[in-house]
Amino acid sequence: MQSKGGLPPDPGSPFNIKAESLTLRNFDRDEIAELYAQHTDDTGQPFTDDAVDRAWFWTRGQPFLVNALAYHLTRRDPVPAPTPITGDDIDRAKEALVLAVTAPSRPPPLRGAGPPGSDSPAVHSTPTAEPAMTPAIAVALGSTLALSGTACATRSGSVAAAPADRA
Repeated sequence: MQSKGGLPPDPGSPFNIKAESLTLRNFDRDEIAELYAQHTDDTGQPFTDDAVDRAWFWTRGQPFLVNALAYHLTRRDPVPAPTPITGDDIDRAKEALVLAVTAPSRPPPLRGAGPPGSDSPAVHSTPTAEPAMTPAIAVALGSTLALSGTACATRSGSVAAAPADRA
């Protein structure tokens, strides 16, 4: 079959190529420790055992979330090196990630909507109660975030599924 002008039909974009798919399984707790130890080796800043346990608890080893927690604590809202990163820091990072994705968007304040005679912005009320966060919600959060397919693996190259009975 030939298309108009005697040329073969357009097979599609040369950039739409799929040679092989790679499925990343979840890290187990030891692989999270190994991944976080890479940061310690590079910077001298350790992740405590409690930090690794909390990362495991919240993410169950989901690679994007494991890396997002560490990225938050080393780049977005860094714990100053060489201060160790603790379980409380991991919990703080989890809250920041959840709020970044689940916080309701509010309209910008309107000028002149404050008290009469002022040009101050209006005050918007926000709910004070925060929803409870469980590991199941953290996993659901991982599936709602844009998982770009970026591979995350430990230096040894192993990525194993986390056993369901690990807590």
